[in-house]
Amino acid sequence: QWWRVLLLVVTALPSWLGYAFTFPATAPARWIADTKVKRAEFYSPVSLATHLGTFLIFFLLILLICLISGFWWLLPISIGLSVLSYGSVLWRESLQKLVWQRRYSRIAAQDISALKQQWQAIKTAIGT
Repeated sequence: QWWRVLLLVVTALPSWLGYAFTFPATAPARWIADTKVKRAEFYSPVSLATHLGTFLIFFLLILLICLISGFWWLLPISIGLSVLSYGSVLWRESLQKLVWQRRYSRIAAQDISALKQQWQAIKTAIGT
């Protein structure tokens, strides 16, 4: 699928630019979730809450900078770069999907059918 590779190459720079812009907000949130959470089921809620909190502080700081300096053109640029940071999440997911598809395509056909049979046996054993 050459078009996926081309799309990943074309969108790499904008998505990583957005990631670099929001890194000051995401790094503390990721650090808190990684160091403070002991159980796996609490990781996502803590990560979401800390990201929301750090992004709120981050954008309030940007708004304060725009208010004090009078450079209101920074506000739409920062919002645009934040949208690009969401694009970086999608970019990394697409890259991961492409890598897993390439790994899957290297598996022999008989191994795939054996795995599918095992999956069906597991599904019937648990009753779904």
